Amino acid sequence: MPELLLPLQKTQKLDGQTTEALLPQITKKPWGHERIITKTDCYVVKEIFVKARHRLSEQYHKKKTETMFLVSGTAWMEVSGKGFNLIKLVPLFIPPKTIHRLAAIDDCVVIEISSTQLDDVVRLDDDYNRKE
Repeated sequence: MPELLLPLQKTQKLDGQTTEALLPQITKKPWGHERIITKTDCYVVKEIFVKARHRLSEQYHKKKTETMFLVSGTAWMEVSGKGFNLIKLVPLFIPPKTIHRLAAIDDCVVIEISSTQLDDVVRLDDDYNRKE
């Protein structure tokens, strides 16, 4: 789905000054949506909202690294064939080439901090028949 470009987003720098940037803040997904909070040359921070009883694709990344943590709701994570409940505010590191899938038991919000390769997704299984 296309990204929704919202008005300029303010960010604060270390010197206290603010800058404005036009970011694709919200991207609708069949399972919910994701919002880019910040994007730099080194990392990206996203807020991911997943609707209850929906799940992201089973996937891996060739180069992208991710650290995720659950902020609200209840979520199930499968990593390399093992499943477990995500624990609120406890980070989970996912290195490149690690097969993983996030599922929402009820509506949930996850924060993802990742490297900048946003298009580096290899889908192995997808409930919504999306391609790579």
